[in-house]
Amino acid sequence: MSNRVLSGSSKNTHGDKLRALASNPKLPKSDKKEVSIALKKYSEWIGAMDSLDEQGDKLLASLVKLLNQYKRAIEIMLVYLNYGQNDNFFQHFNIIYL
Repeated sequence: MSNRVLSGSSKNTHGDKLRALASNPKLPKSDKKEVSIALKKYSEWIGAMDSLDEQGDKLLASLVKLLNQYKRAIEIMLVYLNYGQNDNFFQHFNIIYL
């Protein structure tokens, strides 16, 4: 994108929250690897958005696609993998199959 607005010019971005989490001394050691990976994914997502050279509807479609890819990666890594190994994932989130 030509104006590079996505590089983190606003306060309290998702990346700021991930960096704060990573530097939190109360973060369990067992979670540090996942948070580090999440920060890498975040940087890759921002870089991918910044590199887009499209306009209008094509730009919007590409941004939505990148957001969905990032969201899925974070959900799978931080939610499914953490809860899925120790708990019954579906019971934890009260998901009921009919």
